[in-house]
Amino acid sequence: MSSKLAEIMERSWITIDTEPYTIKLRKVNVDGIEYVLAHFQLKRPLQVEEAPELADFVATTLLSTTRIRRFIISGAGPIWFYCMLLHALHGSAEEIAVFDPKLTAAVVVTTHAFGRKSGTVIKIPEDILPELIAKKP
Repeated sequence: MSSKLAEIMERSWITIDTEPYTIKLRKVNVDGIEYVLAHFQLKRPLQVEEAPELADFVATTLLSTTRIRRFIISGAGPIWFYCMLLHALHGSAEEIAVFDPKLTAAVVVTTHAFGRKSGTVIKIPEDILPELIAKKP
């Protein structure tokens, strides 16, 4: 990742807008550990047959955007899409967590990091929470 892109991701979101979703990326630091937070918003219901390609695209985007290999995934989508995305990232990621709006935190679901374990709760910085928690109409 270029130093300029790293600087941008530290203070603001990078947005990739495409059909059928928008994905926003931001670097966050929690307790001295850097993560890339990937928040996606589906614009329409996701079709099962298009999900594997979309999961691969999102994973490739994450892996090519930064050298950071710890990811927090957020967004409303089908559980099977989350599973496909986890599978697409798993071989290259050091750690993957999933944001839970009820906890206002992310939970580590897989890790290869020494001293870390699945189930670890990652507190999301307060200034980022409003972007992740969907507002009810």
